[in-house]
Amino acid sequence: MRRKIQFSPRKEVSFFVSYAPDKDIKYFRALANGEEPPVKNRLELFDESSGLTFEILKALHHQLSSKTEVTIEEIQHKWENFGLKEEKLNKLLNLGRFPKEPSFSVNWLKFVALGCGELGSTIKEIMTLFSKIVTKKPPEEIPEIPFSTFSLIYQFITKLKEDIPEGHINSVINFLSIQAEKQDGMINPQNYLLSDCPSLDYVLL
Repeated sequence: MRRKIQFSPRKEVSFFVSYAPDKDIKYFRALANGEEPPVKNRLELFDESSGLTFEILKALHHQLSSKTEVTIEEIQHKWENFGLKEEKLNKLLNLGRFPKEPSFSVNWLKFVALGCGELGSTIKEIMTLFSKIVTKKPPEEIPEIPFSTFSLIYQFITKLKEDIPEGHINSVINFLSIQAEKQDGMINPQNYLLSDCPSLDYVLL
């Protein structure tokens, strides 16, 4: 039997976060150190089991996206500033097969994709969330990203699942590469929702 393509089960969420004085301390400490404070752009649903949300992941990307490679120590520092649980970070690092040594550097976009895996239940959802987070387009516009970035992350995510045939992955990449050629090398979620696009989520018929 094929394993279900899912990073984590859906979790109950609540609208409000309980007040935590240490978050104020982290906010002002970041300012004192000349760092960008841990602030989200908008109020959103809060996942009490892990604390990770779309807006927090987006804020983390905003703070670390200037670097292609980011050390585990840098990620841990920002992660803690947002009050996220250490066990959730360790889970993501294990899932990505990254060592936990503080000096080890990881591809930042791959880490963002792992975070999206906590928020989406299918590869299509994960890639859509990823596009919305890393796009340079404003929120009201379609979230396009370079095809090279899509290809890198899609292959990274699918190969972690281990049960998606290489041929299917290549079919997706080949189809979308043709779409990207028509769009100045860019890809957006509408492209992989086309009826003739191979499903990003491999379905065993």
